Amino acid sequence: MEKKKLAIAAATSILILLSVFSPMLITEAVDPSDWYTIKPGVLDSDYYLLYPFAKKSVKMGFSKYGELIAVEGNQSVQSNWVGMEYDGRDPFTPYDTIPLSSWINGWYIHIEYINPTAINKDRKLFAFAMFADGSEWGGDWKYSATPSGEPHGGRKTNGTCTTDALKILYNGPRRFIAQSVTHIYDKEGASTWPVVDLYITMIFNKDKKEVILLRRLVLFRFSKPIVY
Repeated sequence: MEKKKLAIAAATSILILLSVFSPMLITEAVDPSDWYTIKPGVLDSDYYLLYPFAKKSVKMGFSKYGELIAVEGNQSVQSNWVGMEYDGRDPFTPYDTIPLSSWINGWYIHIEYINPTAINKDRKLFAFAMFADGSEWGGDWKYSATPSGEPHGGRKTNGTCTTDALKILYNGPRRFIAQSVTHIYDKEGASTWPVVDLYITMIFNKDKKEVILLRRLVLFRFSKPIVY
């Protein structure tokens, strides 16, 4: 417990946001295709007969940022996007009702801590990867003083963030496991320092209708990592 108190002096909170929509205008963006991965389920074709489900598969989308959303093909065509598609419907990417700029799907983290080596010792840091922010969608990490401020985009922070390529841990006939890793840094003037590494492990059981998200934080006490 003492190490945790030293690592983050005040509070760290993380909120996973899945589907909060509000109508806005569509803006165009083009993200690298390797940021996204779509995996179809196999429940409709699996030979095992004792599943207590209708034989209809779920198709899932995964982004390298840990969002449950992905695309194949032209990104400006909403029907090319997949969140959690089942039997012709997709609550995460409803292409015929809600514009891309309002597809809020992902995570938000707010961190407060004390850094005695900084000029402003009481630190407040936020970061979110939610695919959209109500005004624009997609894009890489952008700096903004506030979550709702400009510039707009789906991945924003008042510090500095980098996200690794999506790591595929396993892709078998009945299970897909991928890991998203985002490194979150605080900044003051020209100085930056690591604060939190966020790991999101996404487990898709292809022969069922579920995805499991495992979240792990690695906190840094002035560059010394502590797993939380």
